[in-house]
Amino acid sequence: MTDLDSPIVSEPDTIVLRSAGIDIGSATTHLVTSRITMKRLGRSHSSRYVIVDRELEFISPVALTPYVDRELIDADGLLAILTEWIADDAYDGDSIDTGVVLLTGEAARRRNTRQITERVSRLAGEFVCAAAGDLFEVDMAAHGSGSVALSGEGAPVLNIDIGGGTTKISVCRDGAIESRGVFRVGARAVVVDDNGTISRMEEPGDLAVKALGIQAGLGDDISEEERRQAALWLVDRLAEFVQGNLEHPATSALTIEPLPPLPQDISTVVFSSGVGEYIYERESETFGDLAPWIADGVRSNRESGAWPWEWHVPEASPIRATVTGIAEQTVEMSGDTIFVSSPDLLPLRNREVRTVDVTEEVSAAAIAERMQAALATNALSTIDGGIIWEVRCGPRRDFQYLSELAHGLAAGAAPTADGPVGILLNRDIAMLVGRLLSDELELLKEVVVLDGISLHDVHFVDFGRYREDSNTVPVVLKSLVFVDRASG
Repeated sequence: MTDLDSPIVSEPDTIVLRSAGIDIGSATTHLVTSRITMKRLGRSHSSRYVIVDRELEFISPVALTPYVDRELIDADGLLAILTEWIADDAYDGDSIDTGVVLLTGEAARRRNTRQITERVSRLAGEFVCAAAGDLFEVDMAAHGSGSVALSGEGAPVLNIDIGGGTTKISVCRDGAIESRGVFRVGARAVVVDDNGTISRMEEPGDLAVKALGIQAGLGDDISEEERRQAALWLVDRLAEFVQGNLEHPATSALTIEPLPPLPQDISTVVFSSGVGEYIYERESETFGDLAPWIADGVRSNRESGAWPWEWHVPEASPIRATVTGIAEQTVEMSGDTIFVSSPDLLPLRNREVRTVDVTEEVSAAAIAERMQAALATNALSTIDGGIIWEVRCGPRRDFQYLSELAHGLAAGAAPTADGPVGILLNRDIAMLVGRLLSDELELLKEVVVLDGISLHDVHFVDFGRYREDSNTVPVVLKSLVFVDRASG
């Protein structure tokens, strides 16, 4: 692993990292490794490193995520799959610098999610290990499918990512994500064994079979025609969701994140995830789920005019859209106006970033409320609860303003303060705010407040050890790298 006590360089001003990404999804599990080359923009250590080249190296087979029952992932079975991949000579785990393990979709909702993340984290090493929430997974799919990159070349692009447990939808415009929606329909809503007996039934599957009058539940036999009917019923609900029609009770019940009305100028749609393989007719093997019939329903909707957009066919595999998101690292130095209540608090590793915008003047109570709202709406859940608060504040520096800011930060951080509280400020007031928090107002005993760091869509942060000679702290910013999948 990289050492934050010394410059991380392979040669002057260049960093070469090898990073791993593991996606444990509702239906499938994947692992990839990538070689990332970064160069520093300037000659000083305070300059950012930017990615100049990335290359996928090891790509695992696609494995079905094993389950014990409707509530539990088979932890032993999952660890056996990952152990086999990590033991592969092509994986070369000794040269992996960093990585991300994400549980996505319905896998992130299972009762033993925490146990899974802890066990996988121990197996994989010092990786970021988290459960990805729905909106975060939307972003991963939009980038990984190439939809974001494709939207930068012309008109807006609609990405429809139909996975094992959920469908993630995004509108991408000008190389960015404009709007998002999540619907609880996926291929593994109903799964049968080789004898046609239902071995897995999710809530959407329950709704479908009951609506159709099919007398079948977990452990019962269900015919192929009945499964086809259930799949087409779910596609009808998905089409209603995309069109913004939530009048049907089931459509409303299956809505996780409502999709804003689609803009009229969308011209292109990209399908991704496992069902995308069937939609583009790249996969014909069946795995006991509804994927082939969901794909048939989507194609039928296109023929009927319900999906009126041009279909973009990516060269890359749609099923790997999510797992192409892997850890990026950039290196920065804090400013010299920092506050560290005790040098022994550092380093802090793999802390999740939550952003709070208080650029307009608001009360301490409002600041705390915004911090709690950020916890509720952001889409990652780390296993240790470690949070770094990125605070974008206004230009004032007088005592009244800073005191209000300090009281708000202390109140907002308190519910998640498991150990030292880390704060990143956009203005050079870290020393002032830190002293108020720790010394004068005695609101927080253990606190690290830094400034001089520029964050742009960063998801995780490492704080290195305090450098007494320069009163600075090295910081590694960890975002997600998305390989451009628009053309493969």
